[in-house]
Amino acid sequence: MDRGLRRLETSTVAALWAVTRMLRVERASAIGALFGGTIGPRLRKHRHVLGNLSIAFPEKDRAWIEATGKEVWRQIGRTLAEYPHIDLFHAHLDRASAGTPGMPGAAAPAAEGGAPGAPGPARSSVIAEARVGAHAGHRGDSRVGPHGSPHGHPHARGAITSRGTPRMALEAAFDLELLRNAERGFVLLAMHQGNWNLPGLCGALGGFPFDVIYGEQKHPDFEAMIAAHRNRMPCGFIHVDDTPRAMIQALKGGRSVGLFVDQRVDAGDPVPFFGHDAPTVTIPARIACRLGTGVIPTGIARLPGARFRLTMAEPIYADPAAGDAHRASIGMMARVHRQFEAWIRAQPADWCCVKRRWPKGTVPARSGADRSGAAS
Repeated sequence: MDRGLRRLETSTVAALWAVTRMLRVERASAIGALFGGTIGPRLRKHRHVLGNLSIAFPEKDRAWIEATGKEVWRQIGRTLAEYPHIDLFHAHLDRASAGTPGMPGAAAPAAEGGAPGAPGPARSSVIAEARVGAHAGHRGDSRVGPHGSPHGHPHARGAITSRGTPRMALEAAFDLELLRNAERGFVLLAMHQGNWNLPGLCGALGGFPFDVIYGEQKHPDFEAMIAAHRNRMPCGFIHVDDTPRAMIQALKGGRSVGLFVDQRVDAGDPVPFFGHDAPTVTIPARIACRLGTGVIPTGIARLPGARFRLTMAEPIYADPAAGDAHRASIGMMARVHRQFEAWIRAQPADWCCVKRRWPKGTVPARSGADRSGAAS
């Protein structure tokens, strides 16, 4: 049964891509929205979308939940239809596949000051425009200070916007030199939001070395379709089966690493999310604690015209008063969740919440009219 459903899924996506790859990306995205908004609400997973939205937005009525749930599927359809056009979103960036460890044909890592796996500021077509003072930190000092910043060198507040591609913008709440010159890489934590394939462009846009953790699709034919586009992204790749070893190795080498942390992990730690404990993976934050580095909440917002804005919030470091890495990691993830909540509230339909996020039986904090089956 599962095998038949996967074959149907693969053939359906193949048919969609056969149409959308022949169109301009804006038109392809619009067709994807129509496809997703028509098919999605009829799927079994739609109940998870409605349940998650009901818990996150207990003040909203059923009509809003239903309308937003349909819009979530429209956004998922857009993302799916945009996949054959994914090269457009990094067309103006230097290709990094020839020098990225973990990718076919990888060359040896660049010497100190270079960025294997992502174009450095000097040779990227992206123009990085610093709008705050330069970070004054020194390589080799990644200890955590009493205020949660690298010891002795608190990072500057403000925003840096990297631009150079007509469809992508990157905004960071700190000086990106912190990542370009880090002895220890940072852990970028993202959620399935907007077009969730595109946070892999953070390193190329910001000019810092960057790897992403990925998992293969269960159906080999579907995986081959996805990989044909994914493998051209200008970043390094770490297979989920190779973590945490390969992740630690990359971080120790000064390469930042990105991964999704927004799905329920029943064996994870309970971390507050929209006022309810959500089982959450805390191992990436724990690794950051033990290596003396930080985690960076990373979001992506869909803009009109098949354009996107990547946002990197301020780095989050371990609280020295936490006592141990496990407790510190839970506190760090609570802060990550608060940032995720803010992004979801700003653009609820961008949150691709098709899997149950909270344990069964979780109900909205305040029951709304005609609200039922929140986390069934």
